Amino acid sequence: MLVIRDEQMAAMGASLLTTFEREMMAHIAATEPEWSHRTGEARRRELVKFGIDECRRKRLTRESTTEFIDLMVDVVAESEAALPEAADTAFRMMKARELIRTMQSLKSATPQARGE
Repeated sequence: MLVIRDEQMAAMGASLLTTFEREMMAHIAATEPEWSHRTGEARRRELVKFGIDECRRKRLTRESTTEFIDLMVDVVAESEAALPEAADTAFRMMKARELIRTMQSLKSATPQARGE
């Protein structure tokens, strides 16, 4: 039986987190090259770490975390908002998108599925 100590688990988690941070940094540089160049690596890294921490608190999935950070970048790039404000706006935008997707799926459901 393989036993993984807490320290080993923490190290594996830190390694995965670092990998995800690097992936997000590259993703942002590719999707927002002008903003990335203008703000610099330190600011992008700050945004990514802040976004990850927010997502951890909200218990979002990796996929949702990527969407959340993308939205934060959009908000900051357009308005130069502070990170807490950008996070709040991004979270509200995610909820609105979720509501729209739900409404679209209900609209496209058959009358029987809608209970009609």
